[in-house]
Amino acid sequence: MSEVTDKLVFSGDDGIYLRLVTDITLYWRGSMFDHAQGIQNFYAKALGVIGSYLKFYRTESMEGSRPLKADSLQLLPDWFSKRKGKGKGIYMLSLEGGNDKDEPSEHAFYLLADQEEETRVGAVRLILPSWFMDTGYESVANLLAELVAGFDFDSGHAGFAVNWDPEGEYENEAASQMLMLAKKYPGIDLNYMDSTIIALQRSDAPAIKCVNWLTLLGTGLQQRLPALEELRGELGSECPVHELPGCWVIQAGAAPALGYPDRDEMKPYHRVGSALASARLQRHPAIFAESDPGYGTDEWLARFD
Repeated sequence: MSEVTDKLVFSGDDGIYLRLVTDITLYWRGSMFDHAQGIQNFYAKALGVIGSYLKFYRTESMEGSRPLKADSLQLLPDWFSKRKGKGKGIYMLSLEGGNDKDEPSEHAFYLLADQEEETRVGAVRLILPSWFMDTGYESVANLLAELVAGFDFDSGHAGFAVNWDPEGEYENEAASQMLMLAKKYPGIDLNYMDSTIIALQRSDAPAIKCVNWLTLLGTGLQQRLPALEELRGELGSECPVHELPGCWVIQAGAAPALGYPDRDEMKPYHRVGSALASARLQRHPAIFAESDPGYGTDEWLARFD
């Protein structure tokens, strides 16, 4: 596995612009201030894991990343405790551990919240090295339980993903590489958070983006699906459903899989995807370069249905 994952780091003349990682992402509906406890807890637990690696930060009002300052990590707590910036339409905080400004790294945090539309939604993301979940659910179970504590989120996912800078110099190259990854490595979650935020706003009910190795379902989504024991029976022992306070965690196989060169290792993902297809987001704007008329975001999101 390491021989493959080590190759999935893409560089230009000015450094790395896209890399394979693992991540844990949660999505919510409603004002971010109604989810203050959950967001701040997720943030605090994330910093406990990656805080010593972080070097740069960026907010929605900045054109690029800046070196981390002593008070930079207090920005998010201040949004809640002091209501700094209250009334802003968009809240965004990106923290990265790369060696260079705007370099996507293996240790990062990201928050995006849209407060200006009628349907308010948001997401938080913890980014970790590609090997972090190699040993299976036990490697991430305790961290996952800590991250979701007290968080009334809608859905989430964890497993292989990519980290890239959609506003960087190489955004077009990254978008093109993601099309290649979409076709070759079905086990990698591709992301363009601005697009997913729009898709969440278009949905009239809680929904998942798509499945990954771990798919997290909040209470609203649980009500759209069969009862827990019925779901467990449908998925079988290869895809256990774990219970955490306020959410179910569906595991697709023993450990995260890339799906290349062995497509058979994606069978658990297909089983979970089929069971959750009715709860998947529809009308999702483009995530990657859609230069191939036969394969775009819609086809990619439906790959496990």
